[in-house]
Amino acid sequence: MNLLTQLSKIFFIILILIFSLEDFTYFKKRTEERRKKGLGRQRSVIIFTLIFGYAILLVNNFSIGVAIIGAAALVYVMLTMMLWRLIYPRASQLLVNNMLMLLVIGFIMICRLKPDEAWKQIVIAAAATVFAFIIPVIIRKLRILSKLTWLYAVLGIVALMAVLALAAISGGAKLSLTIGGISFQFSEIVKITLVFFIACMLKEDTSFKRVAVTTVVAALHVILLVLSTDLGSALVFFVAYLVMVFAATHKPAYTLAGLGGGALAAVGAYFAFSHVRKRVIAWQDPFSVYDGAGFQIVQGLFAIGAGGWFGTGLCQGSPTSIPVASKDFIFAAICEEFGCIFGICLLLVCMCLFLLIVNMAVMIRRPFYKLIALGLGTEYAFQVFLTVGGVIKLIPMTGITLPLVSYGGSSVMSTIIMLAIIQGLYILREDEGVEFEAISDDDLLDNTEDLIGLDVRDILEEKGGQTEDDQKAFRQAEKKKRKRSRVYLVISYGFVALFLVLIGYVAYFNGVLKDDVLKSSYNKRQDSLGEYVIRGNIESADGVILAETLVDDEGNEHRSYPCGRLFAHVVGYVNNGKSGLESEENYTLLTAHNNVVDHVINDFLDKKNPGDTVVTTLNATMQQTAYEALGGYQGAIIALDPKTGDVICLVSKPDFDPNTLAAEWADLVADSSASNLVNRVTQGRYAPGSVFKIVTALAYYKENGSLDGYHYTCTGEYVHEDNAIHCFQGEVHGELDLYKAFAESCNCAFTDIGMTLGDKKLKATADSVLFNGKLPSDLPYNQSSCFKDGTTDVFNLMQVSFGQGTTLVTPYHMALLTAAIANDGVLMKPNLVSYVKNHEGHVVSQKGAETYGRILTEDEAEAMTTLMKGVVTEGTASALSGRGYEAAGKTGTADFVAADDTPGANSWFVGILNPDDPELVVAILAENGGSSAATAVPIAAQLFDTYMTVK
Repeated sequence: MNLLTQLSKIFFIILILIFSLEDFTYFKKRTEERRKKGLGRQRSVIIFTLIFGYAILLVNNFSIGVAIIGAAALVYVMLTMMLWRLIYPRASQLLVNNMLMLLVIGFIMICRLKPDEAWKQIVIAAAATVFAFIIPVIIRKLRILSKLTWLYAVLGIVALMAVLALAAISGGAKLSLTIGGISFQFSEIVKITLVFFIACMLKEDTSFKRVAVTTVVAALHVILLVLSTDLGSALVFFVAYLVMVFAATHKPAYTLAGLGGGALAAVGAYFAFSHVRKRVIAWQDPFSVYDGAGFQIVQGLFAIGAGGWFGTGLCQGSPTSIPVASKDFIFAAICEEFGCIFGICLLLVCMCLFLLIVNMAVMIRRPFYKLIALGLGTEYAFQVFLTVGGVIKLIPMTGITLPLVSYGGSSVMSTIIMLAIIQGLYILREDEGVEFEAISDDDLLDNTEDLIGLDVRDILEEKGGQTEDDQKAFRQAEKKKRKRSRVYLVISYGFVALFLVLIGYVAYFNGVLKDDVLKSSYNKRQDSLGEYVIRGNIESADGVILAETLVDDEGNEHRSYPCGRLFAHVVGYVNNGKSGLESEENYTLLTAHNNVVDHVINDFLDKKNPGDTVVTTLNATMQQTAYEALGGYQGAIIALDPKTGDVICLVSKPDFDPNTLAAEWADLVADSSASNLVNRVTQGRYAPGSVFKIVTALAYYKENGSLDGYHYTCTGEYVHEDNAIHCFQGEVHGELDLYKAFAESCNCAFTDIGMTLGDKKLKATADSVLFNGKLPSDLPYNQSSCFKDGTTDVFNLMQVSFGQGTTLVTPYHMALLTAAIANDGVLMKPNLVSYVKNHEGHVVSQKGAETYGRILTEDEAEAMTTLMKGVVTEGTASALSGRGYEAAGKTGTADFVAADDTPGANSWFVGILNPDDPELVVAILAENGGSSAATAVPIAAQLFDTYMTVK
């Protein structure tokens, strides 16, 4: 089965590459015989693709129903090929081949997703094709079609009004009416009538009045669609109108004015319809609304990313996890199982079909027919752009189908009819070439407008036209021909650019963006990679294996953690779910970048490939020091490089042994008091105590522009009304400036500052340093809060000013704030991964330092650093002075009352090693550690001492 899957991936790509190549070389072939051979090769590719696709479907899930569907599809394809050549030998067989190739891809993928829908699709396609054979006859016989101008307008408007008034809402829009149990999407038919209306209006008269009337009617069509929130169809109609007006008038001003009006309408729709706003939000960040509007987009991106360049193989992916995959998101499903190379070739086939239609439009003689062909081709091409662009998140999702490929009776039927109309016009053009043999010389000279698309010089020479009038007629016709051809060339280039943008973005996503997308914890496809890859190792920066997969003689895999508890929270686990780096780097660990030849051989032999190794920024020696220094305290320690964001160590206690986690899981989960599984560094929220005085001091500096000028006399107590604040252990600090108040951590002085500033200014400063908001983090975290609940009473303000009250913060957040201060106000994104290497040791990817943003000005950071230096030189962290290096920091002792009403105090310290050229930042929290000078500061000393020996 695996051998067949691997062969099928390559075979499908080869087939569509051959088909695409024949598409783009068709017109370069100089002889009719070579062209016929190319068309024959395309027909063979179509049949092979269909047969092989259904064979794979049957091998993976044999069903008589699927076999019948495949047989019916084959009969349909072969009959269509034969009948078009038999009934209309002058028809474009290249157009027929492109239509059938797209239909076949759709038949296979829809049958993979929903066999019942595939059967309906074939039946509808067959019915539409039968009708399509009649259309060229209608076009040839009913020359009255160009005179039914207002009939087309009335039919379109009435149909859209009926949908607006009677249709039920589906997916936020009114799309179709159900008649006799059959659902009709009238906008698919109105696409055709609108094009006929515009062509009728502008075929001869392109005056401003005529264009204005055309605009009003077209606008009414678009407005009705917008009111039905069928925004995709509205955009298709609008673009078709713009292109046809430009082609008819040759005036870019009309197009520019239309684009301006369309932009204003789009802004209005955004504010008028919540449906539109949801789609825009989902486009900007689908993960932020994953459980709502973003779910479908995210699943589509997961599918495209999982497929990679070559796909998972037909029936080997998970496209059924994409909502309505057979309709709006069929391109994502195709990319998942057939691969992005196949998806890009599919877009090339669509682009070639459009260019073929434009080429046929250029060759058609009469303006009415030319405009129809161009308008229908524009609608097709722009619908492809909207559909695929929405799926790959290039543009907001519009909710329309991929023509001929997606499931949808109305869409398939209308597209086949549109192509049949174009075929009819092309066949009519062939007839007209014969008709010119009977045109008199006088008629020839009087109808130069109708000569566009023919070789006028040859006609004149054949008729012996050598007079001055003949030459004048020739020059006029040639001038009009060149002018019209330039317009069509500009339109062609514009749409080719759109297709190239789609192709480029698919390639860019697959080459650059997909890994970040696939790493998401929402991606359930990750675990399926374990069927093909042995989970890779996790290592420390100094070469210690932190996690590895052991394989016994029988091929059984066991995840081992050689360091046991030491890295428990940061490395995480893979039993009973996932956490830590095991979760965040799950996709990387299950990705293999070993030698290509070995990879292919292993795939064919159904042998697992060795996964990549994640090399972390963690230092095992520093981790050991932090772990031992925290001792028996519950709490958290994190150290990082402020210049790069690299996390050097991360310890949380109480912890667990990931090697025995499965056996101890029930007990760990039941013990809510210890919360061993909680990473206290990122998820533990505590009153910050005096370390919050950094924020209060920063608010003072923002308000006054200096640290100088503040004076306060501390008596050990601050009283306001009935509220009293005391300094730690009732200490009296006496006369203070801000430097001394910060160094000696005077609660009363900072309460005075907070009361002077007020809650709004204090909250604004807290918000500016990421309180109440999101933090940059690879690990799950809890937000810190300050005045978040809106509490502004005086006593709370007094307490918050020195880090008590309602303020809660994680040690991780305090480390980030300290790192930004150390790095001149610029916060670097914290990073746990240094690089990724393959099984052979070659670097696959490397992470460099990445800036998150400036959260303090350089002057503000310098002022805070000055205050923090004073804490070490003459304040509460003086134990860090005289140790062979410089340090700066802030201590904090945060009071709390336990659940049993027992009072306690958490010990805090945040610090910077060598603040003039910062090397390391630490944040330490020891639960119930009492005085920070007695507990947290000595831990910091051990960390700094160790770092000086290992750096």
